[in-house]
Amino acid sequence: MPTVFKDDVIERAFTMAELYALSDEDRRRYHHELKHYRDELNMLDCAHETGVNEGIEKGIEKGIELGRLEGLRQAVDRLVASGIPAEQAKRLVGLE
Repeated sequence: MPTVFKDDVIERAFTMAELYALSDEDRRRYHHELKHYRDELNMLDCAHETGVNEGIEKGIEKGIELGRLEGLRQAVDRLVASGIPAEQAKRLVGLE
């Protein structure tokens, strides 16, 4: 296709013209391969989305756990600051 005609609408028209120039058998084969390509692309997109969602869920779980531990450490620090020995404070909040 000449570069002068490199526009989305014109490029699509050229593609359609090339498709209709194919024999019936070649056109059927083209549509079959196009369907197969789109099915695979959809499968990959779905797998990627699933992986991203699972990663987000695991990240949230990890963040919650880290936040819980940080809260317990802060509680220990407050107990130590109020005069309770560190080992006893850790036992009280369940860090040991």
